[in-house]
Amino acid sequence: MEQTYNNYYEDFLKGFCRINDIYLDLKFEKIEGMIAINIKNTLKNGVSLDCLRVIDFIYRTVIPFNIQYTQTLHLYPGGKELEKVTILFTEDDYKLINKNLESPIRS
Repeated sequence: MEQTYNNYYEDFLKGFCRINDIYLDLKFEKIEGMIAINIKNTLKNGVSLDCLRVIDFIYRTVIPFNIQYTQTLHLYPGGKELEKVTILFTEDDYKLINKNLESPIRS
């Protein structure tokens, strides 16, 4: 993903996955002023717990910053199995997340 800012959130999310032994295909993409995080579901029938854990982690880490995002489910042809989930932020909101992660923790 081409950028002009530090991508702390990508490192943060991938670090969460590594620490928790979550092996999912996470892809970060910049699309027309938006940042998309694609989370591939690893189960053909159903939704993997790891996929849900990553979605929950994203939710818990962006809500404190009052960041809005959209979540889209992508289904396999036939519409009965989940292929992936896309979390979409505006580029400005994504920069704000990274800026907040860059700042030292204040007590």
